[in-house]
Formats: sequence, C-alpha cells, structure tokens
Amino acid sequence: MICFHLSFEKERIPTNDPKTNINFWREKLQKNAERDRNNVNMLKAMGWKVRIVWLCFLKNKKKFKSIDYINEVVEWITDCIE
Repeated sequence: MICFHLSFEKERIPTNDPKTNINFWREKLQKNAERDRNNVNMLKAMGWKVRIVWLCFLKNKKKFKSIDYINEVVEWITDCIE
C-alpha cells in the first residue's frame, strides 16, 4: 500500500489511490519517491541519521496510537545523540 499524496510504502494506513489521470499521478509519485530516496541517501552520505515522520501516521488513531509512535521517535533521537 502507498499513501497517495506522499507516495510512501506503509502497512498501517489505508490508501487513497487516484481514480483519474492515473498515468500522470503514477509518474509524478514515482519521481517524488525517487527524489526522496536520493535526498535521504545524500544526507546519510554526509553523516546524517535520517528518520522520516509522516503526519498521516500521527493522525490515524484507529490503526495505532500516536503517542507510541512519538515515543519511538524520541527513543530513536536519544539513541542518535548518545
């Protein structure tokens, strides 16, 4: 599954696939995903640790608890600075 607007793979959030102009959106979202991968790779090559936090993860309270995800991110940040 992918998040239609952000084009990221996920398991916990339902998708909203485009219903019209499908080829346009498929190409656009593929280019966005490629750009994002390149940016993450560039940051990692410069020594950065990268964690992507999606707002839609935080908004989807039916599928998981936002506070659990926030705690997971805080733990990840803490591990990065130790």
